[in-house]
Amino acid sequence: RKDQPTILLSVLFKPPLNPNTPPPTNYVQVVSLSIRKEERTLEQLIKEGNCTHGPESCTQYQNVVDLVIDGEPAKKVSPPDILPSDRVFLKKDKYLLLFILSLDKSYEETLGLTLETKRKIFDQILSTFRFQP
Repeated sequence: RKDQPTILLSVLFKPPLNPNTPPPTNYVQVVSLSIRKEERTLEQLIKEGNCTHGPESCTQYQNVVDLVIDGEPAKKVSPPDILPSDRVFLKKDKYLLLFILSLDKSYEETLGLTLETKRKIFDQILSTFRFQP
């Protein structure tokens, strides 16, 4: 779609495997990072909400929390999506970095990956994230 921003980079982090179970045939995305050019401010993005299918489909973000990542302001939100997730919006210059933590519970038993473990991974990524000069 023409109105959708172009993602310049997308990184997916796979979960650690449970040594007591056979390797899965497919992997679940625990954390993803996408980077795109974005002119709107963090405040505008949060105010507009989640518009996955155009302006008529916008839903407001829930549980908006202010964060600081590598000295830059960020916003953590819980969007009311079909697939539950936590998202962190980080704006640096003209780029938007979007970190997404999947809160899907379907892999807990097969991979031994609890929501608590996922959140620890997510928090560690956010707390150690640094921009290179």
